[in-house]
Amino acid sequence: RLLKAGFRGVTFLDLSAGMIGECRDKLADHDPSRWTAIEADIVDMAPVADGAHDLAISQGDILSFCSDPARALAETRRVLAPGGVACFSVDNKFAALEWFFATDRVRELPRFLRDGRTIFQSKKDDSFPTRMFEPEELKKMFTAAGLEPLACYSKTVLPVRAPDQLLRDPALFKMLLEMELDLGRDA
Repeated sequence: RLLKAGFRGVTFLDLSAGMIGECRDKLADHDPSRWTAIEADIVDMAPVADGAHDLAISQGDILSFCSDPARALAETRRVLAPGGVACFSVDNKFAALEWFFATDRVRELPRFLRDGRTIFQSKKDDSFPTRMFEPEELKKMFTAAGLEPLACYSKTVLPVRAPDQLLRDPALFKMLLEMELDLGRDA
């Protein structure tokens, strides 16, 4: 989308060689002088020059899955030009609560609520450690990395697949919406 919008100097970075290969395949019809695909870890973006980008977009909750979120943010700051902007999608800790009940892992909740750590189980039976955050915690991490948090918008926290009848009641819908906004608010 960035290339279609006319951006130049777009760098795609992923730790997975397979994902970088898919990226290159998808970009085969685009002018290669406008983009670069790099296999690298977000916690060590050495192939990317200091101040090389005005915008950094991190999708797929990478801070939740990387080995060192604080270092990843520091690296992001390093590759941003002065005045640059970073946009991250990050898992909200409270959005996982339903999963603990659905997977019969309720006994793990106290520890998870303390540190946000759990094991992510994919649909492919892969599992790996993950870390989820609260908005205030993210704000502190961004600030410590030298990034100024402009806003924090949460992914949904409450079960969005709630029975339709709950959402049809205007008063109940309003209450649920207010709770959702409060749980994911910019702390």
